[in-house]
Amino acid sequence: MKFLSIVVISLFVISLFFGFTPTKADAGDFCWDFSNSTFDTSGTFKLGVIPIGGSHFLCSGALSVTDPIVMQFPAFGNVEILDGKIYMTLSLAGTRNDTIGNDMIKATLDPVNLNGTFESIGVYIDAVELSEGTLTHIACP
Repeated sequence: MKFLSIVVISLFVISLFFGFTPTKADAGDFCWDFSNSTFDTSGTFKLGVIPIGGSHFLCSGALSVTDPIVMQFPAFGNVEILDGKIYMTLSLAGTRNDTIGNDMIKATLDPVNLNGTFESIGVYIDAVELSEGTLTHIACP
């Protein structure tokens, strides 16, 4: 009888895991054009977003700066829906002017059109940079 109980409980726990596991069909790409008003730069975010349950999402992708210089950085983070707004945090690392650094980005998006604003802090060997700007949701290329 104890063995049967363990089997039933194990099957229940396994089914819970499968019920909360995101599938490839749930994933989607989302893109934004960004304009950094502090440094007068612009480019595109392209992120794959996967739901992980409730109002929690994971994201991974790239930030591509296209003006005035061309740079690409891999990025990862999370998305949360709180109080009717969408909040996104991203972490990215790369090299700027031969100097390695890390940036953290916090964005707030409108749930209707997915446009929003962002604030960023970049920590490099030679500088700490604070910046802000806008995000405009676009169809992914």
